[in-house]
Amino acid sequence: MRYIFIFLMIVMQSSSMLCDAKKKQEAVDTLKILSLRGDSCIAAYNYYHASIFYKQAYDLNSNVTMARKLANVYRKMGRNKECASLLRSIPSDSIVYNDIRSLYFAYSSMSNRDSLLFYGDSATHLNPYDSEIVVSMASYCNDNNKPLQAGKICSLYLFRDSTNLLVLRQYGYSSYLLEDYSEAYKTYKKLEEKGFDNYESTFIMGISLAKLHKNELAYDYLLRAATHKGFKDYISLHYLGTLCLEMGKNDEAVIYLSQAIELQKPDSSLLAILYKEKAQAYYNKQNYYKAAKEFEQSAIYNPDDPITYYNIAQMYGATGDKKKEKANYTIFLQKSDLLKDTEENRELIKRVKKGLTRNSLC
Repeated sequence: MRYIFIFLMIVMQSSSMLCDAKKKQEAVDTLKILSLRGDSCIAAYNYYHASIFYKQAYDLNSNVTMARKLANVYRKMGRNKECASLLRSIPSDSIVYNDIRSLYFAYSSMSNRDSLLFYGDSATHLNPYDSEIVVSMASYCNDNNKPLQAGKICSLYLFRDSTNLLVLRQYGYSSYLLEDYSEAYKTYKKLEEKGFDNYESTFIMGISLAKLHKNELAYDYLLRAATHKGFKDYISLHYLGTLCLEMGKNDEAVIYLSQAIELQKPDSSLLAILYKEKAQAYYNKQNYYKAAKEFEQSAIYNPDDPITYYNIAQMYGATGDKKKEKANYTIFLQKSDLLKDTEENRELIKRVKKGLTRNSLC
């Protein structure tokens, strides 16, 4: 009997072991099937169902492979917080370059400054030729008022590879933001020679050339920039108009500034400036009546600028309209306490008062 009992025990243990082995094999098979289904969904760009299969597989076995697969699909779905959490759960001795890269893009999408810069620096240190991360980091820095850092990031890359146009573009833009207009122009000129011809390149080259006092060439580029936008872009029209004003192209200045005014309505602060610039163009053409009218428009949008009324008075004085000249000098004096207390302004006020007292309006 004792031998029979031992035999039965051995049979039962063997049966239990076989059952456990079968369950383990079933779990392995299930894990494999779920992973393969997820892979098929990824191949079909079906990230929703891929995330379901990968999550089920991860719940069965939270190994590093499944953590990476699930994190990858979460990032594609914009679930960046969950992606980062999964990747950070991977033991440090199992972290590979793609994990760091994925962490960078997850934190970049969340605009988590400290983390994205940390993982970005880590990635470019491990692989300095990863231009996608270099461009992304530089773009972030340029867009967040850190052009000096963007320039350094790009310079390190361009020292190794000067052919990458996307990195070169970020470098050129950082140079422009840093007001290094010579470097900005040279960089965008290289981009232009490689076929990079759009609003951004023509506008930045135009502004850079204007700052370098190369107005004729600047005019050509700013005109191209305005053309790229179908003459419906306030910024390019404004700069083009003011450049024409500086170059003595007064008829064109009036046209472009008028277009800018129409686009900018009803922004009062900018309209006041635009009307004043348009008045300057008419003044340069010695059309004092129209200049007065444009200054009056400027005063409507910024009624607390005393100098505008002084200019209106000057223009009407030039047309011989003494009544309007005197009226605007009077308004100027009424608002003169808004002027900065400088020697020049004190002298101007004194001169206007003297002219009104003598009724000579000199």
